[in-house]
Amino acid sequence: MHIVSRQSEAGHIGSAGKARAVFAALLAAMLLLAAGVILFGGCGNTGSAVKGQEEAFALDVGEVGQRLHDELAYRDQLEELPTSVVYTLLGVDESDVAAQANFFSSGATAEEINNAFRANTRAVFGETLANPALTVLDIEKYARIAHAHGVPLIVDNTFATPILCKPIAYGADVVVHSTSKYMDGHALQVGGVIVDSGNFDWTNGNFPGLVQPDETYHGISYVDAYGKAAYIIKARMQLMRDFGVYPSAHSAFLLNLGLETLAIRMRSYCENGLTVARFLAQSDLVEKVTYPGLEDDADYLLAQKYLKGAGGVISIIIKGGKANAVRFMDALKLASNEVHVCDIRTCVLHPASATHRQLNDEQLLAAGVHPGMIRFSVGLEHVDDILEDVQLGLNALRQ
Repeated sequence: MHIVSRQSEAGHIGSAGKARAVFAALLAAMLLLAAGVILFGGCGNTGSAVKGQEEAFALDVGEVGQRLHDELAYRDQLEELPTSVVYTLLGVDESDVAAQANFFSSGATAEEINNAFRANTRAVFGETLANPALTVLDIEKYARIAHAHGVPLIVDNTFATPILCKPIAYGADVVVHSTSKYMDGHALQVGGVIVDSGNFDWTNGNFPGLVQPDETYHGISYVDAYGKAAYIIKARMQLMRDFGVYPSAHSAFLLNLGLETLAIRMRSYCENGLTVARFLAQSDLVEKVTYPGLEDDADYLLAQKYLKGAGGVISIIIKGGKANAVRFMDALKLASNEVHVCDIRTCVLHPASATHRQLNDEQLLAAGVHPGMIRFSVGLEHVDDILEDVQLGLNALRQ
């Protein structure tokens, strides 16, 4: 298993930095394929407040991105497709990266997914745990479909981390992470990572960039010279060289501190998350709780198959729409209202007025973003303190 990463330090992580980090890893992964991609599932959080910065980043890589000249099909496994960074940069700003995107729903059948492929499709992409809808990716299903078309499956495993899920064991070929979330755990650095399984056959005729000689690097053929490591070696030798995507020493130090406690932290996130989700599900003020660790969740069986815990992020819909959602959040004392997620601290977000605020009502509904939806990211505080804070929010709705 081989890894290439991009990181930079950040005193406090904002949505632009996080989105750029994971997109840098994803874009690097796709640029190696030098062709179109079929995508599904969201990838980070992008709102209109940072869209200008996102576009600037797209322009920065636009010249190299011209190699992404074919078609992308994008499946919204997350149901927040209009605002994911992938959608923003590849689905809307395709002129900057020379790519297009098509979309299909989370409930798509195998036939519908197969029909989304084009002759120039070059990869399938999805998230293990989608953000913020928290649907669970059926990795084996999409790996079979991708491989039947001779393309790799790329999985964003940010919310699950390798502690809860190992996508490669279920057929994923490349895994990407945003390290600024659970891996870091403390919101101290921005980073992205690419993990190559070494299992995909790049010699099937779809990936000449990995087979033909690279005149920018001594004319070598990556497949001939490096075999199963061809993909990740190309990432290191070519894209890391051209983009400068490597961590500063201090950023790597900070990330390593987080990684050393990741296993024990994920256990606590899962325990706290399940306790809070069950508490919220019992309230008559909450219309819906989405958390794949709950027995009645639509993706519970998939979670049992692929995950060793559902993490600490919960999606809830407060009865009464946006006004009540805001009242609930304003009453919280412990939780922070911020775009960041998967932090050591409990934090909440109202997507309709934050990450998704550039959408009109119709687009919000199409994205599965209810006006009363709140993304509740449970931290590592004592669970009784978190529940007390949740109760403050619920009490505010009764006043």
